[in-house]
Amino acid sequence: MREIKFRAWDDVKDRMYFVAEEDDIAFELLSSGSFVGHDLTEGWDSPFQRLEHLKFMQYTGLKDKNDIEIFEGDIVRFEYGEPPAVEITNWGHDVIDGWNEEVIGAISYERGAFMLGEHLLWSMEAAGFDYSLEVIGNVHEH
Repeated sequence: MREIKFRAWDDVKDRMYFVAEEDDIAFELLSSGSFVGHDLTEGWDSPFQRLEHLKFMQYTGLKDKNDIEIFEGDIVRFEYGEPPAVEITNWGHDVIDGWNEEVIGAISYERGAFMLGEHLLWSMEAAGFDYSLEVIGNVHEH
């Protein structure tokens, strides 16, 4: 089972926060299932204390070739080599259109799965892929 982690982009302060790793921001899971941040440097009665504008991104459970955790919103370079021995499809479409190529794109969460463009992102090793992932940025800072 993968570790459940989140990070949050603050488009007002142009800063990335890592949930449970910040000293000046507290994060709250609301009964609706959404998150909200609280700026601990502001007073509790301040209108700027509640950070409802944050954009939360979930950890995929994967790390890149440099041991960097991959989150939604990360821009990654995905290089692949030989195909696996079995045919793998993504809702009826080929997962990879060609071999010995690279795909660069942003990680998203759609239809209950992490995606890289049109490609389903999962444990490539288990599927038999010869591949490499590298985080080269994220959609908020680049």
